[in-house]
Amino acid sequence: MVPWVPSDDSIASTWSRTQSHGLGAYSPSNVMISSVTGEPVHPHANGAIDQRGYSVAVRRDTDEHLLVEFVTARLLLRELTDADHASVHGPATDPEVTRYTDWGPNTPQATAAFLAEAQRTAARRPRTHFTLAVVERRDGGLIGTVGLGVTSPEQHRGQMGYWVARPHWGCGYATAAARSVLDFAFDQLKLHKVVATCDPENAASARVLEKIGMQREGYLRGDRLIRGQWRDRLLFAAIAAHE
Repeated sequence: MVPWVPSDDSIASTWSRTQSHGLGAYSPSNVMISSVTGEPVHPHANGAIDQRGYSVAVRRDTDEHLLVEFVTARLLLRELTDADHASVHGPATDPEVTRYTDWGPNTPQATAAFLAEAQRTAARRPRTHFTLAVVERRDGGLIGTVGLGVTSPEQHRGQMGYWVARPHWGCGYATAAARSVLDFAFDQLKLHKVVATCDPENAASARVLEKIGMQREGYLRGDRLIRGQWRDRLLFAAIAAHE
């Protein structure tokens, strides 16, 4: 599995592998600083879900490692750990889950590499990428991942994606996770534009991106090599409402 390929309900909305700088950094005072704007990003003090449908909390794991969590009505979005290997690896071996992705079906080694890279990027300062587990709050089970990364700090631009395991398709989980991360990008990290892509045959992916407020901006021909075949992509984007 490649670290920067989270996607939606049917695993198709991918985000950049570019290791860029500028999305955000954590200060020693436990307040996130957006290195795009230089302004502090304040988590909700009581962790309560606000009118946007999510809350964000930042907590210290060690003096050098700070973690971010999102909470929605049904989901917890948290940092990935090595203990998530089995929960991630199962869906990553599903041919239907990986049908439109340029990764998978995974080997155990590929899943381990994905988790290791997610943890490495979480520890970088300034932190520029967030790859988080999507967990169902009802039973604590991991059902997918969601990601956000910066592609141009100068242009305040990012890219996002997500995937959800097949038994949980059609439940609105991809939409909830993606909307929370998109709001986080705009409301707290102060990005100007966030993009995502999906395969033209993946109608479920396109619907999720439209539901969270993205608009189709283009058709990318021969954009992705997937199991020996060049595939087209639909390009979607959203622009911050606060500008």
